Amino acid sequence: MSDIPTPQNSGARTPTARREHGRSPLLALALIVVGAAAWIACFVATLGVFATLEEGSPVPDGILGVPWAAAGLVLFTLPVGIGTVMLAGRGAASGTRRRPVLGAFLIIAGLVGLWAAWTLTMDKVITLVSPEAQLGCNFSVLVQCGANLSSAQGAVLGFPNPLIGLAGWAAVLVMGFALIAGAPLAQWFRVLFALGVTGAMVLVIWLIGQSVYVLGTLCPWCIVTWSVTIPTFWAAWGLLLSHSRNGVASRAGSIILGWAPLLTVLSYTVVAVLAQLRLDYLSML
Repeated sequence: MSDIPTPQNSGARTPTARREHGRSPLLALALIVVGAAAWIACFVATLGVFATLEEGSPVPDGILGVPWAAAGLVLFTLPVGIGTVMLAGRGAASGTRRRPVLGAFLIIAGLVGLWAAWTLTMDKVITLVSPEAQLGCNFSVLVQCGANLSSAQGAVLGFPNPLIGLAGWAAVLVMGFALIAGAPLAQWFRVLFALGVTGAMVLVIWLIGQSVYVLGTLCPWCIVTWSVTIPTFWAAWGLLLSHSRNGVASRAGSIILGWAPLLTVLSYTVVAVLAQLRLDYLSML
């Protein structure tokens, strides 16, 4: 009798364990599908809201100055991100080391970036319904948000740029909590995260050039966005490379993570020098 294998001594899964294991991908897929469908609906509704806004029209209902549909972009990014994290955990190495410092940074960066995107979305609504309104971020001809929000550069993809931030920074929050929790993540998930942040970095670099060399303005809330996108970029690539199976890439990732603060400061310095050479903003202080 002692030779008969049992779930306890053979390591076999019980029926309950098998059912729970089988539900995991279904739950993850359900979160992704439902969240994505709701997100798309909110996005379409948001485009409709902005399309109807014009001078003199009433400010749409919403939360803290942002239309409800736009706020939904933040809300429904979360289940999509959580579901993707759950899928990334299947087949990933167990016992993933927690990264509380990096995770905490991404959460803080996500909150700051979300705050900036939220405020810019609110200001965009104001500029559409009341073009002559004085925004709280308009300090001078040089330092202002209005010119940037009203320009073609403020809607690169045909809709206000801050809408990208509402969804993007919510995804960064999900990654931050996953790192703090030590959630097992497949390398493809880190690749997706790094590519997404790289796309944001490319957009930020282009917007910096447009703001400094074309519009001739420094948008305060845009600067806040730049200031958190840059270190998030270094963190994302450091995280990705540090988990590489290639020894050289892994060491490079560890170096990037260790030197991320200095790399960030150097990046800030480059932007500040370019802005000073072009706009001479120090003379206006």
